[in-house]
Amino acid sequence: MQEENPTQPVRIGGVELDDIALIQGPRLEESVQFHEMEGRLRDSEAIVNALRKRGDRHLDLMLTQTLDELVASSKLDGMMIATDEGFPVAASNAAEQGEVLAAICCLFATTVRRTQNEGLIESVEEMTLRGFGNEQIVMRFLPGLEKKYFLVAWSRKQCSHRRATASALKTCTKLLAQA
Repeated sequence: MQEENPTQPVRIGGVELDDIALIQGPRLEESVQFHEMEGRLRDSEAIVNALRKRGDRHLDLMLTQTLDELVASSKLDGMMIATDEGFPVAASNAAEQGEVLAAICCLFATTVRRTQNEGLIESVEEMTLRGFGNEQIVMRFLPGLEKKYFLVAWSRKQCSHRRATASALKTCTKLLAQA
């Protein structure tokens, strides 16, 4: 502790290095969530490496091309495929805030599951968020993939999305099922 010197004023809130002690850092290797995520990353890496060895066309490129074509032929501003954990898999080139949209739709998915678990709605087809300026975000699950993936479509103005999202669901589900 600093000795008080009558010629120097005492600093309120001042901290002396001798008084600082470091706490022990978190041990990630002991966390169950860390091990689960590490396992998922290893599985993902194995899948990517297997696809590279086979010389297959990259799934993300095929999905992106499909989404780009559908966005170009609709009035939507963009579309994306994301995982139920909120990670983007593929997005149309118009995706400005893809990570944010994927995370928001992950919350949508949680709401959908809660709604179904509570018996309020047996099977949810889509969830839509619409703003006062008619902007919209639409989330739909890809059928037959155990709700592991969902489609996100958005626009800055109100527009029909059903035909474009239905086509995206059909094509992207086939691509993901083959992978």
